[in-house]
Amino acid sequence: MVPKRTMNRNFLFLWQGQVVSQIGTQLFQVIVILSLKQATESATLVGLLMMASTIPALVLGPLGGAVVDRYSRRSVLITGDFIRGLALTGIAGILWFGSHSIVLIVGSLFAYSLLEGSVGAVWQPASMSVVPDLVPKEGLGTANSFIQGSFQICTVLGQAIAGLLFRTVGAPLLMLADAATYFYAAISDAFIRIPPLPAKPVDEQKKPSSFKSEIMEGLRHIHSRPGMKMLFYTMAFFQLVMVPMLILFPFYVEDYLRAGPQWYGFLLAASGFGTFIGYGLGGALKLSARTSSRVTVVVMIVMSLCLTALSFVSGPWAALWLIGAVGAMDGFIVLKLITTLQLATPSEIRGRVFGLLMTITRGLTPFAMGLTGIIADMTHRNIPAIYLFCGVAATLLATNVALKRECRDFLAGEEGSMPVAVSFEPKITMHTEAPEATLNAPLLCQLDSLQEIK
Repeated sequence: MVPKRTMNRNFLFLWQGQVVSQIGTQLFQVIVILSLKQATESATLVGLLMMASTIPALVLGPLGGAVVDRYSRRSVLITGDFIRGLALTGIAGILWFGSHSIVLIVGSLFAYSLLEGSVGAVWQPASMSVVPDLVPKEGLGTANSFIQGSFQICTVLGQAIAGLLFRTVGAPLLMLADAATYFYAAISDAFIRIPPLPAKPVDEQKKPSSFKSEIMEGLRHIHSRPGMKMLFYTMAFFQLVMVPMLILFPFYVEDYLRAGPQWYGFLLAASGFGTFIGYGLGGALKLSARTSSRVTVVVMIVMSLCLTALSFVSGPWAALWLIGAVGAMDGFIVLKLITTLQLATPSEIRGRVFGLLMTITRGLTPFAMGLTGIIADMTHRNIPAIYLFCGVAATLLATNVALKRECRDFLAGEEGSMPVAVSFEPKITMHTEAPEATLNAPLLCQLDSLQEIK
């Protein structure tokens, strides 16, 4: 159960608006692919569309984080939801009245994918940065668990009904429904009251900084924390080795497990259900900071070993249990890492940190997507060998985190702190009256869980 202090008015408005829009987002992700396939029957265009939605976030992530730290996060959330709702309304009109023009349909879908990625580059850092401002520190892990668990349910529900609704209702009406969810989220965000960011020191007010200098400030903050820096880049390389496993998963099910297409759905459901369990455990377990850190690194290693074990199992039931376990451990780890980053980062720089995290972790994804197909063809789709390589690589990454004291200390909130007065620019001194303004203050509560978002 979420504590009453956590389940406050502002958090409820944020949560319920995002939950409604998350259902619409999951509907859209299925509908846009089905619409494009129906109009063109081109797998290449479907792949390019998926890539188009990731590129803006990759390029604009650092700038989006700087925008979040400079302007009202409430305004960013409202504007982002409203723009997406308005754009989807236009797409619905195009699909309704311009269904005879394939060029118009394809062009509008690609345009919206680029818009969605661009807006998301600002909206996502804002949504992740605002949660610590709405709930007490001791309830942050539980709040993140509640959000992520709700999103997981919405994801499964939206994906489960999207195909059926596409056939019975049609794409234009579903686009309008998705637009309505974004308008609802924008209205809900309007009722949130977010504490203002700490006032800048007098010297900084006299010398306005550029977006470039603010982005570099966020990057320097990450690199000034050895544990945070190592975890950032470990997550990036972990994403690199996970992409091939995800892309080749349909081939793994049908060609290696010799299972029917229904098992593909069963295994995806097992992963989703496991992730939901992991979010719940991450929020419910009350562990000391040091114990929480140890549990997290152990779970990282065990999850990587389970990924490796997928290359040795030959039956769908064994794979189902392994994938369910991987999902649960992944949910726990993600929750833990997000909560740790939220607690370890002061509010005035939190947007830039999460914007850079989004860019760093996604930076290698397009490269991995392109490389996966080449490697699969070169190895004659030797899925077990590829899975074994990826699993071993993930195990080495997890083991490296476990062996590095700075990573363990950061996860426990015990990483060596810098002085309270910190400056990223010469001759500019930060105020030290408020502990929250400390860039490298220890975590102020037990890291009992957490994490990630729409």
